[in-house]
Amino acid sequence: MVKSTLPTHKYFRKEDVNVRFPKPNHTIKAKRLEMPKTGMPAVSGGFQPFRLVINLKLEDSAQPGSNTLVFRQPVEFHIRYTAADLAKARNAGGSLSLAFWDGTHWIRFTPQQHQFRLERWEAAKGRGLCVVNVDRWGDPPIAVGT
Repeated sequence: MVKSTLPTHKYFRKEDVNVRFPKPNHTIKAKRLEMPKTGMPAVSGGFQPFRLVINLKLEDSAQPGSNTLVFRQPVEFHIRYTAADLAKARNAGGSLSLAFWDGTHWIRFTPQQHQFRLERWEAAKGRGLCVVNVDRWGDPPIAVGT
């Protein structure tokens, strides 16, 4: 039996983000991009970002340079949230959310479309994971907010 040498995940230590690739594994590469220098303003009544997390591009080595990938099986993101994130959400009167920038506005990850959920791993310290599954991806920045 030949064991796959393809990676099953990519961890970005600085941002505390883990990207888990589907099995059977595609030839996906995860790359950190610079955050855009232009503004990504919140819209009244919409997602309110308070911490930019990462600007991430997923690329299939079989399709180099592609802007958007569609996956047969979803890619899962684990993005660490902090006690400070929870406190900011509570002070803003909302629930902790995660969103991506589509080039013109913030779009929330939802339980219905992205299986968004919060997983507490240190309940006493108020820390945990924002988990989302995506079946397509380009290179949008991701933020924590309400």
